[in-house]
Amino acid sequence: MKKIIIIMFVSFFSCSDNKNDIETISKIYVEELVVREQYGGNYKLYKENYSEILKKYGHTKESYKNALKQIGNDPDKWESFFSESLIYLNELKEKADSSGH
Repeated sequence: MKKIIIIMFVSFFSCSDNKNDIETISKIYVEELVVREQYGGNYKLYKENYSEILKKYGHTKESYKNALKQIGNDPDKWESFFSESLIYLNELKEKADSSGH
């Protein structure tokens, strides 16, 4: 988990409505980090899981990257995005801890 948090601090990615709202984009971001951590050594599994995350939230790789760029262009949105990402990451960690993973 520490690696994921460090990655979030180091990553300066660059949102607007519904599927591009900050909460949704932050969930994609966090879930992708988790998948990268889990399957980083197996590109095929990583790519499959990453594609499923994008599909779940109604995004393509390009639309997601564009949403991140929009966030990166606005310091207030970036701060909100980062806060939402940390909240979601902590929620996932609590779920994993309570289920014994």
